[in-house]
Amino acid sequence: MIPFHITTRLETLCARALSLTTDIGILSSSQCSPFRTAVPFNGDEFELPLTLPLPSHANALIGNDAQTPTAIDGFEGCEKKLQIDFILTRSDVNLRYISRPSLDRILALAKCEIISVTSNDYFDAYVLSESSLFVYPQKIMIKTCGTTLLLNCLPAFLLEAAKFGAEPDFLQYSRSNFIFPHNQLFPHRSFDEETAYLNELLLSVSNDIGEASVMGSKTCKDGPRWYLYFADWKRSAVPRTTYCSQTVEIMMFNLDRNIMKTFYNRNASNEYKHEMNEQTLSDRNCNGLPHSGGGDIEQLRGRIGVPSRDGEEATVALSIDRFLPGATIDSFLFSPCGYSCNGLLDDAYLTMHITPEPQCSFVSFETNVHCDDYNELIRCVVERFRPADFSVYVFADSASLIGRSEKLTALKMANMRNCGFDSKEFIGGYNVTCGRFVMDI
Repeated sequence: MIPFHITTRLETLCARALSLTTDIGILSSSQCSPFRTAVPFNGDEFELPLTLPLPSHANALIGNDAQTPTAIDGFEGCEKKLQIDFILTRSDVNLRYISRPSLDRILALAKCEIISVTSNDYFDAYVLSESSLFVYPQKIMIKTCGTTLLLNCLPAFLLEAAKFGAEPDFLQYSRSNFIFPHNQLFPHRSFDEETAYLNELLLSVSNDIGEASVMGSKTCKDGPRWYLYFADWKRSAVPRTTYCSQTVEIMMFNLDRNIMKTFYNRNASNEYKHEMNEQTLSDRNCNGLPHSGGGDIEQLRGRIGVPSRDGEEATVALSIDRFLPGATIDSFLFSPCGYSCNGLLDDAYLTMHITPEPQCSFVSFETNVHCDDYNELIRCVVERFRPADFSVYVFADSASLIGRSEKLTALKMANMRNCGFDSKEFIGGYNVTCGRFVMDI
């Protein structure tokens, strides 16, 4: 169990987090999911410059000069990710015993809420109003997009886990560049601020700090960066064979506009109706094409360019359910647009989040499925969505099936130019490799 004096400090940090959330005005449940609203960009910085001239189908969200003001509005699709591994000191309970009301209170600190939950024998997968939460017996992974305050809920997760005899073992916080960095709120206004926040929290509970790192400079001088923070409480003293986790994350920008139309909600959005041939919509109705409400939804597979009625329809249209064959898919289509899904296959998850607005189109894909090479899966996902620019990151414990994340460097993409790779070894045998590709025109 966490000592009393540390528990008191965590309670203080939780109270501070609640005060911060209250001060900025947390959304009520009626204002939150399932509705997405565009976040205005206030102007002084664009942190993700794309130096490649984009083809006509790409959505040109470009800013070569980071200080050039812009009036573009858009939803922040780039996500913040937090993973905490725990050691259980009790055999009768684990993290999956955390109650729904407790999770609701913790997520409120981050300014998000639960839309749905799907479970199997290994873990619980929550679709959130902003991305996803996964709860395993000994691990919590959460990623949130928009202007959520993800780190705000960290003290509460640690405190809640302590009630079930779970002691923190390893922590990872990561994110890419924000598209609209000036819309972020404390403690996410910069990576320096996030690092300082994490250091202060860890010093208060463990008298130690983590390791901060920025990756990506080797892939492109003016390209995206990947911000990482790792903290190791116990694992450096444990045999590396104890840890065998691995993940791949893909972040796609400037996506094919026709594909993105699939992730508009046909029941609520007029966004693209002026671009669609009225006869096409009429024919679709007359043909009686089915959706998840009835009929053979397989008839919709491969159909793009038309808004979807629900998450299942969008899932099948882009064959997202085939990225992890056999997985149970829980999907949600936001109003007026946007898509999230979680997939569950034994102890492996898949999660995708899609922001289709043309001025800020973004798709994220992540899975921790065990395999000895992610490159074929990466090619499949990228070719399906046809981005003009994407970054990919592989995380691996040395004892995992993939073993070395540097296998990513063998990735080749048709009609895309490799901007280079960057690799780093972290404490405890955890290695990371990132790469970037841009459309070759």
